[in-house]
Amino acid sequence: MKIRLWLSVLASAAIIASASTPSGAASKSTPYEQMKQVVADANAELSVRVTTTASMSGLQIVQVTDAGRHAGRQTVTLSQSGKSNSVIAELIKGNLYVKGDASILTTYMGLSQANANELGGQWFGIPESSGYYAQVAQGLTISTGMSEVTMTSSVTIAPGVTLAGVKVDVLKGTSVKSALEPSFKETLYFNTAKKPLPVEVTQSVQGSLGTILFGHWNEKIVLVAPKVTLHLN
Repeated sequence: MKIRLWLSVLASAAIIASASTPSGAASKSTPYEQMKQVVADANAELSVRVTTTASMSGLQIVQVTDAGRHAGRQTVTLSQSGKSNSVIAELIKGNLYVKGDASILTTYMGLSQANANELGGQWFGIPESSGYYAQVAQGLTISTGMSEVTMTSSVTIAPGVTLAGVKVDVLKGTSVKSALEPSFKETLYFNTAKKPLPVEVTQSVQGSLGTILFGHWNEKIVLVAPKVTLHLN
């Protein structure tokens, strides 16, 4: 379950509740073409750290992902009333591993309490044949993460702004609906370098706002497959 799914959960449950054209880009490129170029340039990188936050009704979700082209690690932490629960997911050579406490396994993955109690606190595997695989693996690679912020062709240009001292261009639109995620209103901020890359994305629905920050491009990701004896089918 990723940022748009988290926003959907937040919105539905009370307890969880004109920019300049980038240098080097064609002057006649449409907003949609600019957005596609940003996505393509991001997908061409080796790795990125993506930090996502969302909050509503006293609950905060923080999701930190180190995503590579074919592998990645993600930590999701839910905090409410001074208490936190967390889950880690790792994708290594196509194999998916998860470790989290029983409480977040029921919220994050929708496991039954019985399954969560059995699997909580230890690493377990999720085979590709499992219905949970695509849901958990989504966003663990650069391409699947960028698919979450890709917008429809109705994208428009908004005035450029400065974020953390960096001039960025701005596109607004609607995220593409998928089998895993609904469609939300979105704003994409990207740098104006010769090779534009995303800097920040915000997605909103029914009063819930998710903020996605991109950084640490092309840093090495070290992943070691954990030993597992249990698998979720």
